[in-house]
Amino acid sequence: MWGYDGWKPPEAPFLKINFDATFKAHFAKSYSGLVIRDDRSRIIGKRVILNEYVSFVFAAKALAYLQALKLGVEMGLRDVVIKGDSLTVIKKGKSSSMDRSKIGVFIQDIKFEQRKFREVWFTFISRSTNGSAHALTQKGWIRGESLRVGLDGRLVTLEAQDNLVKGVEGEDGVAGL
Repeated sequence: MWGYDGWKPPEAPFLKINFDATFKAHFAKSYSGLVIRDDRSRIIGKRVILNEYVSFVFAAKALAYLQALKLGVEMGLRDVVIKGDSLTVIKKGKSSSMDRSKIGVFIQDIKFEQRKFREVWFTFISRSTNGSAHALTQKGWIRGESLRVGLDGRLVTLEAQDNLVKGVEGEDGVAGL
């Protein structure tokens, strides 16, 4: 299902994965920001991913959506709410019809990844409500690399760490970046 709402924690047993992407055409790059929260609003995972050879903004958004699903699968999540500020991409991911647009290959992969969850919900949220994920994309541009956030709140390059660090942080989550 999909809908519109403001920020609120997911209802147990669901975990919420917020995604966002920033895109810079002249570099043909984007950054995806992913934030996972539990039903008590605690951040249990964050990731910033550098994407190269990205040609347009909807590709960046679709790629971030796909990466959010893959992160959920990687962490072994079963019930998730996926939230992002790209209504077009969310609608295409939920549609049962074949997508023949320029982002069709991403949409096909999104639909494949969705089947790996017991239950998955999709929700459009405004950019202002998606602040944590957006802040991570900005941090990626500043640092210039893909990052994960460890238990102590420090940024760790993906190349230096093979397994996603799972931790519990305060409500602000991004402030420690």
